[in-house]
Amino acid sequence: QLHQDQVTALPPSAQLLASSARCPHEIFAIGDRVLAIQGHPEFPVAACADLVQTRVDAGVIDPVLGRAALDSLRVDTPPEPDDPANPLRSLCRAFLETAAGDRATAAASASAA
Repeated sequence: QLHQDQVTALPPSAQLLASSARCPHEIFAIGDRVLAIQGHPEFPVAACADLVQTRVDAGVIDPVLGRAALDSLRVDTPPEPDDPANPLRSLCRAFLETAAGDRATAAASASAA
């Protein structure tokens, strides 16, 4: 995790869903309309590695931290964003389906009135 900009305090009524030692507010929700994700779950592993290496080469990221990040990608390789087994994909899909279902229910109620 190499977040240089991150949420330092949760907004009012936000529910924390995930955290880590380096990023205490990784994922949070506000009701059933807002899902905030600190990282970039849409990035394939190769894109993450390229981004880290580019920033290390440019001197933006400390080389020791960059090496640790690259090593973690090799050891703890997460599923790719489009992998159905990706738990973050499942979380996002469930959140969106809930929000879509709520909108459909509200639209049906409005048209019945």
